[in-house]
Amino acid sequence: MNIARSAAALLLVLVVAPQPASAKMGGFVFINNSKLCAYVTIYHSLGGEHPTWQVAGGTLQPRYVKAGANFAGSVDWSDVKVRAEVTRHDTCNGGRIVDVEASYHDTSTVPHVQRTATLQSDTRFYITIR
Repeated sequence: MNIARSAAALLLVLVVAPQPASAKMGGFVFINNSKLCAYVTIYHSLGGEHPTWQVAGGTLQPRYVKAGANFAGSVDWSDVKVRAEVTRHDTCNGGRIVDVEASYHDTSTVPHVQRTATLQSDTRFYITIR
Protein backbone atom coordinates (compact mmCIF):
# COMPACT_ATOMS: atom_id res chain seq x y z
CA MET A 1 0.00 0.00 0.00
CA ASN A 2 1.26 3.45 -0.88
CA ILE A 3 1.89 5.38 2.38
CA ALA A 4 1.39 8.82 0.79
CA ARG A 5 -1.94 7.75 -0.69
CA SER A 6 -3.01 6.21 2.62
CA ALA A 7 -2.13 9.43 4.51
CA ALA A 8 -4.08 11.52 1.98
CA ALA A 9 -7.13 9.27 2.38
CA LEU A 10 -6.92 9.58 6.18
CA LEU A 11 -6.67 13.37 5.93
CA LEU A 12 -9.72 13.45 3.67
CA VAL A 13 -11.69 11.39 6.21
CA LEU A 14 -10.68 13.75 9.03
CA VAL A 15 -11.63 16.86 7.04
CA VAL A 16 -15.10 15.64 6.08
CA ALA A 17 -15.95 13.99 9.41
CA PRO A 18 -19.09 15.72 10.70
CA GLN A 19 -19.07 17.79 13.88
CA PRO A 20 -21.73 17.22 16.52
CA ALA A 21 -24.88 19.13 15.55
CA SER A 22 -24.59 21.48 18.53
CA ALA A 23 -20.90 22.38 18.13
CA LYS A 24 -20.16 25.77 16.59
CA MET A 25 -17.01 27.80 16.41
CA GLY A 26 -17.68 31.48 16.65
CA GLY A 27 -16.12 34.80 17.45
CA PHE A 28 -17.05 36.48 20.71
CA VAL A 29 -16.54 40.09 21.82
CA PHE A 30 -17.10 41.55 25.30
CA ILE A 31 -17.58 45.32 25.63
CA ASN A 32 -17.68 47.21 28.93
CA ASN A 33 -20.01 50.18 28.33
CA SER A 34 -20.32 50.89 32.03
CA LYS A 35 -18.39 53.57 33.93
CA LEU A 36 -16.79 51.02 36.28
CA CYS A 37 -14.36 48.13 35.99
CA ALA A 38 -15.65 44.54 36.01
CA TYR A 39 -14.13 41.09 36.47
CA VAL A 40 -15.53 39.17 33.49
CA THR A 41 -15.84 35.40 33.10
CA ILE A 42 -17.14 33.79 29.91
CA TYR A 43 -18.53 30.27 30.05
CA HIS A 44 -19.42 28.07 27.09
CA SER A 45 -21.33 24.86 26.61
CA LEU A 46 -22.14 22.61 23.69
CA GLY A 47 -25.75 22.69 24.83
CA GLY A 48 -28.01 19.70 25.24
CA GLU A 49 -30.57 18.83 27.87
CA HIS A 50 -28.05 19.13 30.72
CA PRO A 51 -25.33 21.53 29.50
CA THR A 52 -21.89 21.33 31.05
CA TRP A 53 -20.52 24.85 31.44
CA GLN A 54 -16.79 25.45 31.08
CA VAL A 55 -14.80 28.62 31.62
CA ALA A 56 -13.48 29.89 28.29
CA GLY A 57 -9.71 29.97 27.98
CA GLY A 58 -7.18 31.56 25.68
CA THR A 59 -8.00 35.12 24.69
CA LEU A 60 -11.41 34.79 26.41
CA GLN A 61 -10.05 33.80 29.81
CA PRO A 62 -11.37 35.63 32.93
CA ARG A 63 -9.99 39.14 33.46
CA TYR A 64 -10.63 42.67 34.70
CA VAL A 65 -12.07 44.91 32.00
CA LYS A 66 -11.89 48.65 32.58
CA ALA A 67 -14.67 51.06 31.59
CA GLY A 68 -14.81 51.48 27.81
CA ALA A 69 -12.49 48.52 27.12
CA ASN A 70 -13.21 45.28 25.28
CA PHE A 71 -11.65 41.94 24.40
CA ALA A 72 -12.37 39.22 21.85
CA GLY A 73 -11.63 35.66 20.85
CA SER A 74 -13.28 32.58 19.46
CA VAL A 75 -14.82 29.64 21.23
CA ASP A 76 -16.50 26.35 20.36
CA TRP A 77 -20.01 26.71 21.74
CA SER A 78 -23.74 26.42 21.35
CA ASP A 79 -24.60 28.23 24.57
CA VAL A 80 -22.64 31.06 26.15
CA LYS A 81 -22.91 32.71 29.55
CA VAL A 82 -21.20 35.95 30.57
CA ARG A 83 -20.69 36.98 34.20
CA ALA A 84 -19.52 40.46 35.19
CA GLU A 85 -18.57 41.24 38.78
CA VAL A 86 -18.57 45.04 38.84
CA THR A 87 -16.07 46.74 41.15
CA ARG A 88 -16.68 49.83 43.24
CA HIS A 89 -14.20 51.96 41.27
CA ASP A 90 -13.07 52.35 37.68
CA THR A 91 -9.55 51.35 38.78
CA CYS A 92 -10.63 47.70 39.34
CA ASN A 93 -10.42 47.87 43.12
CA GLY A 94 -12.58 48.64 46.14
CA GLY A 95 -14.47 45.35 46.19
CA ARG A 96 -17.37 44.17 44.09
CA ILE A 97 -20.70 45.96 44.24
CA VAL A 98 -22.83 43.85 41.88
CA ASP A 99 -22.66 40.50 40.10
CA VAL A 100 -24.66 40.20 36.85
CA GLU A 101 -24.83 37.52 34.19
CA ALA A 102 -26.61 36.72 30.96
CA SER A 103 -26.96 33.49 28.98
CA TYR A 104 -27.47 33.04 25.27
CA HIS A 105 -28.67 29.91 23.48
CA ASP A 106 -27.53 30.03 19.86
CA THR A 107 -30.13 28.65 17.47
CA SER A 108 -28.38 29.97 14.36
CA THR A 109 -27.65 27.46 11.61
CA VAL A 110 -24.95 29.72 10.18
CA PRO A 111 -21.44 28.61 11.21
CA HIS A 112 -18.87 31.05 12.56
CA VAL A 113 -21.33 33.62 13.83
CA GLN A 114 -19.85 36.38 15.97
CA ARG A 115 -21.70 37.33 19.15
CA THR A 116 -21.21 40.45 21.27
CA ALA A 117 -21.86 40.78 24.98
CA THR A 118 -22.15 44.30 26.38
CA LEU A 119 -22.14 45.36 30.03
CA GLN A 120 -24.53 48.30 30.37
CA SER A 121 -25.27 50.60 33.31
CA ASP A 122 -28.07 53.09 32.91
CA THR A 123 -29.89 52.91 36.25
CA ARG A 124 -28.83 49.29 36.88
CA PHE A 125 -26.17 46.93 35.60
CA TYR A 126 -27.11 44.31 33.01
CA ILE A 127 -25.56 42.36 30.12
CA THR A 128 -26.96 42.03 26.62
CA ILE A 129 -25.77 39.34 24.19
CA ARG A 130 -26.45 39.57 20.46
